Amino acid sequence: MEIPKSVVDKMKAGDIIQIHREDSGPFWGFFYWEHTLMYIGNDTMIHAGAPVKTANIYEYFSNNVKITNYVILRPNGITQAQKDSAVNFVKNQIGKPYELWSLFRFTKQVNPEPDNLGYGYYCTELVWAAYFQAGLDLEIAQIGLVNPMEIYMSRKLDIIHIISRLKVRFPWYRYY
Repeated sequence: MEIPKSVVDKMKAGDIIQIHREDSGPFWGFFYWEHTLMYIGNDTMIHAGAPVKTANIYEYFSNNVKITNYVILRPNGITQAQKDSAVNFVKNQIGKPYELWSLFRFTKQVNPEPDNLGYGYYCTELVWAAYFQAGLDLEIAQIGLVNPMEIYMSRKLDIIHIISRLKVRFPWYRYY
């Protein structure tokens, strides 16, 4: 799937991107949105891959042909300084390992230590931690684990753009 230049031109540093792929397994399908990334400007985004790294937004979308849906979210009610803080936070995580263990321990962390199990981030945790340390908690359930659907359904985010190639099983609903 390609992302149109007209959409990227409207994006601002700190915007959150979530994707869904047609080959999602049952676990990720439960959450629907399976990957969360942060746009940092200049056609670049950061995501917790293996390791946390940058990617050109056009290349990422064109190389992931199984992306069927995506949504772009923007925090509301925060200052530019808070957005800048979140962007700088994710930039400072580049090179840290992808860490899925946090999912299975039902914990999330803002500043993992190198000697602790769980040093690093999974994708949604990285974006959550960036905004949490800037003063905005995007988690809804407050159970110790943040998942992509919680980010999507947060009232603290506005939908900037949403697209779907699928005609079924798409969550238009959000908590309000």
